Amino acid sequence: MSSILTQDDIKQFANNGFLVKRNFFSKDLVDKALNCFLESWPRSKSFDKNGRNWYGPFNPKEECSGNGLIRSGYRWLDRRKSKEDWIVKGFLLNPNLKLSAEQLMGVNNLLTPTVIRGIYATLPSQGQSEFPLHPHVDSHPFSLGVVTYLMDISSPGAGAFTVWPESHLKMNYSFINKVGEQKTFDHNIILRETLDQINPLEILAQKGDLIFWHHRLIHAAGINHSITPRVALFADLFHSQFKLLMIESSCVNLWKDWSPQLR
Repeated sequence: MSSILTQDDIKQFANNGFLVKRNFFSKDLVDKALNCFLESWPRSKSFDKNGRNWYGPFNPKEECSGNGLIRSGYRWLDRRKSKEDWIVKGFLLNPNLKLSAEQLMGVNNLLTPTVIRGIYATLPSQGQSEFPLHPHVDSHPFSLGVVTYLMDISSPGAGAFTVWPESHLKMNYSFINKVGEQKTFDHNIILRETLDQINPLEILAQKGDLIFWHHRLIHAAGINHSITPRVALFADLFHSQFKLLMIESSCVNLWKDWSPQLR
């Protein structure tokens, strides 16, 4: 199998629970995804690339929820194009993404993806009141998360995908099974203790960079004090045997069902 990730990349993912690969997706693909997303911008003014028309929150007339589109407060989520052929092929069926994911998950362990999670944005707050940082662990039965920014996030406080490095090593055991939503009785205690012990990290990256993250990593949408939205594409990669992992105990070796390099 060809290698996209280095041994240092794999070690970083194992230790920290995330990995960034620069210049992974083409500018044309990223720009196409961004422009499609911006079609759901509700304000009558034309788009202002300098950000003067981007500030949140959405007012009540602009808010909506249904048919795959959510605009509420500072959050703007669009799932309407999640199954479109060009977006699935361009991002998730990208040969280099498949090779990279298999270096982490193992050859033949990757279920062929057919859908992205969606394109999500956080509006800038202009220093006003805003939704709080909401650190959490996802519980649906995926194994490897994928994020790519559709606009550059080059400075702190701009809504970057925020993670708690190494938290996957603890949070894995706060769930009963390898994947899925069943939590142990002390899940919330472990979550609070981990948040107290680990400082969050904002992942700064340019549009088209790839972020891989472990499904038990604590993460959050960052607070945005910039002048432009944080716009990112999110997707989930599933293990080919995820239904079996949903009944396998999390107490078994964390990396047992991943690639040999991670075991």
